[in-house]
Amino acid sequence: MKVTPYALTYAPNFKWAPLEVPNSDGKAWIKILGKDEESGAKAALVKYDAGFCQAGGTSEVYSDSIVVDGGLTLDGKRFNRLGYWYRPAGTNYGPIAVEQDTTRFVITGGRDEEHSAEGIHKANVEDNDGWEVSERGSAWSEKTLRIDEKAGHLITYQSANMFTMFLAGTKWVHPDIEEAYCIEGAGWDYVGEVDTFVQLKPGTYIYRRPNETFHGTATTFDVPRRIFVKYYNSDLKKKFARSIEKEIVPASISE
Repeated sequence: MKVTPYALTYAPNFKWAPLEVPNSDGKAWIKILGKDEESGAKAALVKYDAGFCQAGGTSEVYSDSIVVDGGLTLDGKRFNRLGYWYRPAGTNYGPIAVEQDTTRFVITGGRDEEHSAEGIHKANVEDNDGWEVSERGSAWSEKTLRIDEKAGHLITYQSANMFTMFLAGTKWVHPDIEEAYCIEGAGWDYVGEVDTFVQLKPGTYIYRRPNETFHGTATTFDVPRRIFVKYYNSDLKKKFARSIEKEIVPASISE
């Protein structure tokens, strides 16, 4: 299970660390936002300086990745902002060429974890195909990027185009792990550990353990809002499952 500095990790507060990439020229950087010490699974931002290139490599673990800024060419395919790909472990990839400063958000699986063997590439997740109705209302649009029955995971892209509030006055927890990254836009979300609302800005990474970390009255006020989400349950009907649901009450202090 991933360990994070906070349930909500604000990536701009982290300093970029140099990243060594085999068979490459140019500079690459990383911010590790969450990691599992036992399996090696990680959530991170990876940045390439303009001019970076890599002849090729082989994936050690499976990974889901989305470009959040800039663009690059991978395996002869162009991925601009919001380009997505899934690589199974053991995949040979490359070359990679980066013409402008580029950042991507990536979630890797753990060593020896079962997963789908079929790679997926999408030049832009906001193309016209595959949009779904959202339980949260007409302000939201959703797209399933990948369902992995072997891993028991579901990868989605979600966007909102107007102010919206979901389940006002209510807080809840989920029965399964939920992992997310805010690409653009902002909203308020209740945080049970501190009995108050926190602003989820671009660059916020979220990791919620099952049946822990109450949140709620999810509000979007800055649009367009774009979020990349991984659910640790491959059942589409359980994306917004709530195992415990309570009313939000005013905070108090004894002194």
